Formats: sequence, structure tokens, C-alpha cells
Amino acid sequence: MIYYFSDPGAVQATAVGGKAATLAQLYQAGYPVPPGFVVPAAAFKDGRLPEAQWPNVLAQAATLRQRDGRSRLAVRSSALSEDSAYASYAGEYETVLNVASGAEIRQAVEAVYQSQFQPRVQTYSEAVGGRSAQEAAGRPSEIAVIVQQMVPAELAGVLFTADPVTGSYSHMVGNFVRGLGEQLVSGEADGEAFTLERPSGRYDGPPELRPYARSLYKFATRLADTLHGPQDIEWAVAAGKLWLLQARPITTMQPYNPASGEWNDSRRGDYLWSNANFGEALPGVMTPLTWSLLQIYGEETFNNPLPGDNPLMGNIGGRLYINLSLLASTAQTLGFSRERLNRESEEFFGSLPEDIDIPIIPFTRLAILRRFLPFTVGALLRRRRNLQEFPAFTASLPARIADLDQAVHTAVSPLALADLWSRQIEPLLRHACQMLQLGTSRYENAYRPLHRKLAAQVGEAEANLLLSGVSKGDEQLASLGPLLGLWRITQGQMSRADYLQQYGHRGAEELEVSWERPLENPAWLDEQLAG
Repeated sequence: MIYYFSDPGAVQATAVGGKAATLAQLYQAGYPVPPGFVVPAAAFKDGRLPEAQWPNVLAQAATLRQRDGRSRLAVRSSALSEDSAYASYAGEYETVLNVASGAEIRQAVEAVYQSQFQPRVQTYSEAVGGRSAQEAAGRPSEIAVIVQQMVPAELAGVLFTADPVTGSYSHMVGNFVRGLGEQLVSGEADGEAFTLERPSGRYDGPPELRPYARSLYKFATRLADTLHGPQDIEWAVAAGKLWLLQARPITTMQPYNPASGEWNDSRRGDYLWSNANFGEALPGVMTPLTWSLLQIYGEETFNNPLPGDNPLMGNIGGRLYINLSLLASTAQTLGFSRERLNRESEEFFGSLPEDIDIPIIPFTRLAILRRFLPFTVGALLRRRRNLQEFPAFTASLPARIADLDQAVHTAVSPLALADLWSRQIEPLLRHACQMLQLGTSRYENAYRPLHRKLAAQVGEAEANLLLSGVSKGDEQLASLGPLLGLWRITQGQMSRADYLQQYGHRGAEELEVSWERPLENPAWLDEQLAG
């Protein structure tokens, strides 16, 4: 079996490898990718392609060559681990160009497939995370082979949609050579440097690339959005047309290292990160489980509609940070002053000193408005729907949690727990995050204008004092609930069971889910009462 780039199955990286899956995705999305097909890894047996498979491969290659009557072919690798976010394998496997006859195609496919056993591939694999279990057992790793129309390049090069050294999104950087790009990718030639400024697309480089610079910028900008992150792109120009030959994530800008377990979102770009406020709520280092739940919270409450893959929340060394560059860039693009940005964000992130430079992400106003308008309409509709559900949802939540808690304790297997999570717990968690945002935003929408008015009349310190502990009527402050509840137990006004149900999740590390809940410690309530 083979997959043409137009086949739906060709976008499955587990079948055809990362490089082929990306090419197929871009081909199907209308990018100028030369047509081709993939011989999947599963087609190879015992280190070779069975004889019964060759007639189909050669027939499809002949069809590909005849599409314009004179095409030569390029035969390239597509391993499962190749062109991933953490390992590019650039130049490690063989590439065979200018393939013409059937005999040459057969030799090229075999050469590319066998190149996985080269010492350099094994060395690189160990360097980026160790050998796979297959390699350790002496069996071949899974590698597919791409057969593609070759572009007889007059100019060829690479383009990074962000600066891979500094992480800056203010410009794209690239190199190109005259002729085929293999000499550049393999390191045989340095090439000539050029830059494309963002968001204008202004070109700075040798004159021969200038006629194609605008198209290259547009494709690269769109492609980084399509593939959800900064990309390392290979391209070529032939007969006056720009072609895209490959795209992979920029490996130096990946936040997670699976070999070491390190998570560092500061690698994702040149941003200003703040731990203010959130550092008080999460004073310790998060476990991966807590981070995964906070990501769900972020998706439901701070969903980012802006272009690109710029994160709003980040995990840096196990601590939660907010990307202030994203907020500042949006504000600047829409014409807001630094003073207004400080005023709007101070309550959550503290005051930003004037001498702090905020790296700016180069958005255009049109791009922001195109994303924000439908996002805002959808958010308002969701808010209206949730407002109607809010009283019934909050009233039913304790009973629903109790039922789920019982279901967790009676689950008979990890598979049953996973099914319970996907069908019941995660949907409830996501809805609860939306409701939490709804409840707090109603308070914020009332509090913030009042705070600004008071601060203008009596000053910041007095305004904070006046609004400290603000409440409605004779209601008690929720933050004092755990303390007042202890007093109510001593007065016979509240049972121990009711107290644990209402406050048994509260504690110094209550956002870190790996910590024992107070209600899970039989001695905890007695210790609190004794204090």
C-alpha cells in the first residue's frame, strides 16, 4: 500500500512519519508542495520492501514522472521520529535526487530505507533521547520513504519563522544558495543570509531573492499558524515559482524535553513572563498532573484567539507564569498606551516599572480584529448560556462531586478510570472552570470601576482600605469560612461532616493536587479545633 499526498491517511504521522505527514497536510491545504507519495513503514519487511510491492511503487513513480512529461524524482526519508518538535534529524538520513528510471527508483528507495542503520543516525538518536526499544533489540526503526516530484531549483534555502537563537518573533531569518538546497541543509555550504521583518514582511537580503520574498513571507506566516508554532521551512524557486519542500518545528524553541523531563516555556519565544499573584496561589513547584489540569483551566477561561502559537500561560521550572508580552502586544496593536496597560493589568500582575522593556509580538490590527470579533461573540453567547445555568449548576455540584468520588473509588481498573475521566470528570471540570470564571468576572466587573473611582478621589491606599473585605449585607467573607466554620462546630451549629464537605479541600497547597487533601487526613480536623 502507498499513500498519495492527497490521501486522507497520508496525514497520519504514525503511518508515514513526521515529514511525510506534514507535507501531505500542507499539500491538502493548498500550499505549493510538489506532488508525491509515501511508501509507509509497514510496507517494509525484514529490512526490505517485498518483491510483490515493487510493481505498484514503480508504476506510481512513473505516473508521477509523466505528470509534466519530463519530471525527475526526489526520494527522501520520513521516519516516525523525524521532523518532530524535539528532534529534526536534518541531514541524517539519505536523500537521493534526480532519479529518472525505474531501476534508479528502486536503488534510491532501498538506499534511503537502509540509511537508518548508519552510525550517524544511531548517534543522533542517542543524543536526543536514547535508542528506541526496537533499535535496542536489533530490529529496524520505523521509517517510511517519500517519492516526490523534484524541483530543479535555481534558488533554494531555509527560513525560520522566528529567530531560533533569540526566540524573537520580530523577524524571520533565513539562508539560501543558488541551485539545489541539499548543499545548505547538509552543511556543505553556508548560503547567503536574509531577513523578513514582521508584521510588514520587509525584505533585507541579496537582490535575486527579492521577487519571491513577499510570497515566501505570506506562506511562512500562514504556515506557522497552520502548524501551530514557529517553523523551520525548506523552500525552492524554479521557473519563477516558489515551492515549499519541508516544514518542521524549530527544535530550539520547544518547551518540553522528554529526555530530561524539563519543562521551560521561556524557550517558546522572546516574552516577558510574570509570576506575580499566581506565585502566591501556587507557592511550590507544580507536578505534571497539576500543570495538566491548569492547562485545562486556561483553555476554558483564558482561551487565546490571537494569531500564532503564543502561549498566555507558561510552565517555567515547574512554576506558573503569565505571558505579559501577549497582553502588551495586543494593547499596543490596538493603540492602547503603556499607562493604560499598567492600569488594566496591575490588579492581576502588579505594577510594571517603566524601565522594563516588554518584547512585542508583531501583530497587525486586522489580524487581531479578525480573530477577536468572532471570539468575543462566541464568548458572550457562552456567558449568557452559563448565566442561565449558574444557580442550578452550583446547587447540584456537591452531589455530582460526591457521586464521582464514589465512582473513582469503585473503579475496577485503570481503563475504567480513564473512561470515567473522559466521559464524566473532564467535561464537568471544563464546565466548572467556565462557571468559576463567570462568578469571579461578575465580582471583578463591579469591583474594578469602583476601585478606580475611589482611588481618583482618596488615593490608592485609602481605596484599597475601603474595599478590603467588601461584602454584601450580612454575608460572611468566603475566605473566613474555614475559620468561622471551626467556631460553628464548637457551638454546635455545624457538624464535622458538613465542615469537611465544605472546607475539607482548603489548605496551604490546595492547588497542588498531589498533596493530601485535609479531609483525607483523619486527624486534621481535630488538630484545627485544638488550635
